[in-house]
Amino acid sequence: MPKRKVFSEHELECAGLLYMEQRNSCLDIAKKFGVSKNTIRNLLLENGMNLCNRNRNISLKAQARIYTGGWKLSQERKDGIAVSKLGNKYCVGRIVSDETKKLMSEKRKNFISENPNWNENILLGIKANKLSDNQRITNARIRSRCKNMLRRLISLGIYTKDGKTNSVLGYTLSEFKSHIESNFTPEMSWEDRNSFHIDHIIPIAVLISKGIYDPKIINALANLQALTPFQNQSKSDSYDMQNFETDLLKIASGNRGECWRYVKGQAPKRD
Repeated sequence: MPKRKVFSEHELECAGLLYMEQRNSCLDIAKKFGVSKNTIRNLLLENGMNLCNRNRNISLKAQARIYTGGWKLSQERKDGIAVSKLGNKYCVGRIVSDETKKLMSEKRKNFISENPNWNENILLGIKANKLSDNQRITNARIRSRCKNMLRRLISLGIYTKDGKTNSVLGYTLSEFKSHIESNFTPEMSWEDRNSFHIDHIIPIAVLISKGIYDPKIINALANLQALTPFQNQSKSDSYDMQNFETDLLKIASGNRGECWRYVKGQAPKRD
């Protein structure tokens, strides 16, 4: 371990003068004596120096900078940034020249003069695309119904969701809505969630017993109908197996491909 440098009284006095009167930093003093900054700092503290204002003593390297109060951009650099960003109209906080500002102002004035009702047209477009509160509530309830059908399969342990609801079911929310509404009776409505139940024509238990686990087949639109709560509770899982092939063909007509394999008895084996 190297020995610590021993300072003479003259060196101590010089270090104190450099720090207190000439405002040199500990780093600059350390370079003059050939020691570390911490050595000079500890030396000054041991000899009763007050270092509480040492942050004001800026090193000589920092004093040579044009801006010592932090990083600032010169006018030349600002002009360079402005030129590089002139072609990017989406740049946030860009610097534009006076000529560009005049051109932008003229373009805006010409657009307003040519389209005096531009603001009203924008508002009309927003209002036309804006859904009413009832429509938003209805859409939320439709999404909830579709997700509940998949949750039921997940709870039975026959399916693990691996995609968006629309892609898993094979139809959009609007198609689901129009199909269910085609079975509505006068007392049914989306506003009253207890006015109807969504029933599977071929019960889920029957399809599972036949080795059918595909959500697109179980929840196919042709297999769904709207029933009153009393009708659905009375029906429960009862089903006439004589209609199984006929009903499955109806589902297959709207879901060609995998469903035909089940109709022909070529259903894939489940692990």
